[in-house]
Amino acid sequence: QKGRPWMHESLIAHLDFPIYKLGEEVEAEKDSILKSYNPYFTYDNKVWDEVKPRLRDYLSRKYTNFLDKNENIKASLQPKEDMLIDSILNYFGRVYNKGVVEFPENISAKTIIIIRNSIADETDWGDYYTPKTAYRYIQNKISAFSKSVVINNETPLEFFIKELHFENFLKSNTFYEAVSSENASQELIKRISLTEGLIQRGERIILTGDIVNDQSYRILSSLKTESENRIGKIGNYYII
Repeated sequence: QKGRPWMHESLIAHLDFPIYKLGEEVEAEKDSILKSYNPYFTYDNKVWDEVKPRLRDYLSRKYTNFLDKNENIKASLQPKEDMLIDSILNYFGRVYNKGVVEFPENISAKTIIIIRNSIADETDWGDYYTPKTAYRYIQNKISAFSKSVVINNETPLEFFIKELHFENFLKSNTFYEAVSSENASQELIKRISLTEGLIQRGERIILTGDIVNDQSYRILSSLKTESENRIGKIGNYYII
C-alpha cells in the first residue's frame, strides 16, 4: 500500500517498460479537456431573413397605433417613423449578424467554433450574443435612441418603446453541432498520453523496506501491467 514499507524482495527491472498514468489521472485529463475544448456551432442566416419582415410590420403597426393615441404630437412624430424603424432593425441586424447562441446545459465554453457558409471560425466571448445579452444590447440601444428624440422638452418615444415586446423577435440563430463537437473532443482525448516516462531494464525499482510513495506505486503498477501484457499474470508481485 502507498505510504507503507515494501516488504517483498527488492525489485530490479527485468525489462524495459513505460510508466503508465493511473486511471484517475487519465480521467482527470479527459474531464479537463471536456471542460475547456471549443465546441462547434452552426450559424443560420435564414433566421434573420424570417424575423426581419415580421419585426418591420410589427413596429409599423404599433407606431401607427401609438400616433393615433397621441394626436397632440402626431404631426411631430410621423416623419420620424422610418428613422425609428430603420434604427431598430439595424440594432437587431447587428445582433443576428454576430450570432445569437443558445448553449446546451452541459456546455459553458467562452470560446466556440462557429461554422458560417462551411467556414469554421474561432469566436471569443464578446463576439457573439446569448439571448440574454442580445436583449440587453437591443434594449440599451433603443432606449438611448428614444431619449434622443425631444419634442416640447419631452421624450415621447420612451413611452412607445415601453409598449414593445422585443423578446418575441429574438431567436437563436447559432446552434450547437453535437456531432462535430463530439468528434473534436474525442480527437483531443485520443491525444492524451497514457504513459509518462520509461523504466529501463536493470534499473532499480524499489528496495525492501523502502516506503511506497506515489511515484514508486505508479512504477510498480506499470510493471505489473506490462508484465501481464507480455507474459501473463505474475504471481510474485502483489500490488494492493
